[in-house]
Amino acid sequence: MQNPMKPYLKILRPKESKNKTGLGDTAFQDIQNPRSKYYDPTFPKAIRIGKRSTGVYEHELDIWLQNRPRVIRDNHSDFQENQTGKGSREESEE
Repeated sequence: MQNPMKPYLKILRPKESKNKTGLGDTAFQDIQNPRSKYYDPTFPKAIRIGKRSTGVYEHELDIWLQNRPRVIRDNHSDFQENQTGKGSREESEE
C-alpha cells in the first residue's frame, strides 16, 4: 500500500514522453542535446533507470508543458455566420 503522505513519482520512458509532448523522434532528441540549435535547457533532465534505459519524471514534464508559450491563431477570422445559421466566407473585394 502506498503511503498517502508520500508523493507518487511516475517515470515516463522516451516513447511515453514523446506521446505526451507530441514531439517526433528527432525533435525529442534535439531538444535534449546541448549541441543542437533546438536545445531547451528547461526540458526535464533524463534520469537513468537501468543500464540502457532512461526516463523523465512525469510531473516535471507536465510543468515544462504548462510553461510552454501558447500559439493562438485566428484561422476563422473571415468566417461569419449568416442568418440561416450556416457559415459563409466573405469574398475579398480587390
